[in-house]
Amino acid sequence: MILQNFASSLKFIFKKSKMESLERGADMFKRSDLVRLIIPLIIEQILAATIGVADTFMVSSVGEAAMSGVSLVDTINILLLQVFAALATGGAIVVSQYLGKEDGENANIAAKQLVIVVTLLSLVLMAACLVWKVPLLDALFGSAEPEVMENARTYFAISAVSYPLIAIYNGCCLLYTSPSPRDRQKSRMPSSA
Repeated sequence: MILQNFASSLKFIFKKSKMESLERGADMFKRSDLVRLIIPLIIEQILAATIGVADTFMVSSVGEAAMSGVSLVDTINILLLQVFAALATGGAIVVSQYLGKEDGENANIAAKQLVIVVTLLSLVLMAACLVWKVPLLDALFGSAEPEVMENARTYFAISAVSYPLIAIYNGCCLLYTSPSPRDRQKSRMPSSA
């Protein structure tokens, strides 16, 4: 299912970029440029989706309750990882636009703002998850067995501590790989980000 969505997205992007270039009479981005940008994103999404599977495999020897608890929390983790990725992507787009305009000063400001925003938001989410883990998990998965819920609470607390690190990593990686539209051959990060 996930691979079908990726495949249809790629087909749409390539068809749309080809149609647009025919209308304009020139290529804005070459197909190889798009592939070079899209393939790492696809790999990242596949790896992000396999985190839950790996966690489940690691706790499978502990018991069924532990596996169930990890599976419950992974749905929340995937949602939050996608939120962090969306924030980082939006910030990287703004930085890329400034780099394309050769406005290094505003690119630096936007990069700093991105790192600050994702850090603060992830710290707030971490604190909220740690403080309200019991009512949140009870509201979402209240019908789970007590042993499963206890394992879910433990795993949720451990996962919540990693949210700031994941958010900062996403933001910095996307800043580092943000290509300027004028400079398609290499990626660069603003100097003071």
